[in-house]
Amino acid sequence: LPTAALAAPALLALTIAVGAPLDVLAHREDSWPPGILRFAVEYETGVQLDLVIMPADQRPGLPEGSIAVVDKDDRLSETWVPPVASASDEQAREWVMLGWWALSNTAKYVRRGSLFEAVESLREARTQALRLFAAGRGVPYPSFGLTTLLDVEPFELPARLEDTYSQPTDPAGILAAAWAIADLLRSAASAAGEALGTDLSTSWRAVAEARLRVAGG
Repeated sequence: LPTAALAAPALLALTIAVGAPLDVLAHREDSWPPGILRFAVEYETGVQLDLVIMPADQRPGLPEGSIAVVDKDDRLSETWVPPVASASDEQAREWVMLGWWALSNTAKYVRRGSLFEAVESLREARTQALRLFAAGRGVPYPSFGLTTLLDVEPFELPARLEDTYSQPTDPAGILAAAWAIADLLRSAASAAGEALGTDLSTSWRAVAEARLRVAGG
C-alpha cells in the first residue's frame, strides 16, 4: 500500500526510541474514505501506538489535542474542528431513536429467553444514552460516549450509571437495567434537545416502555 509507506518514518523513529515492536496491525475501517490507514503497534516496552495516516488533501488542519507525527505539506499547522467534535440535530435524533429501539430489542430478547442478546441490546442502548448525555453537557466528541466523558473535563458521568449494567443470567436484573437506561435516555435526550435547540421526543419511547412492561410480566 502506498499509504503505508508514509508511516515508515514515524514507526522507525518510535522503534529507535522505545524498542522493537511485538507486532503491527495495519487496517482501515469500512466507513473510511480510500487512502486512510490506521496502525496499531505494541512495543516490547509496553508502549502502544495508535497512528492514523491519510493523504494531505483529506486533512485541512489539526484537531485540538492531536499530535502531528508527519506533516510534509504543512497542512497541520492550522487548527481544524472536525464535524464529529459536536453533535448535529440529526445525529442526536438518531441516537435517541437507536436507544429506544435497542430497549425494545432488550424486551424482545428477555421474552424469548435470549439473555445474552438482551445484554448486548442493553449495551447499545447505554451507548446511545451516553452520547446524548455528553451532547447535553457540551462535551466535545459526544459520539465517543463513555470515552469522551472520562477523557474530557469535567469528567462527569450520569448518576447511578452502575444500575444500567446486568449479567446475562438474570432476567429481572436485565429489565431493571433496561429501566435505568430508559430513565437516563429520557433525561439525556431532554438535556441534549435543550442544548441543541431541537425537539428530540419520539413516539418510539412509549412503544419501548410498553414492551418492557410486558416483558416484566
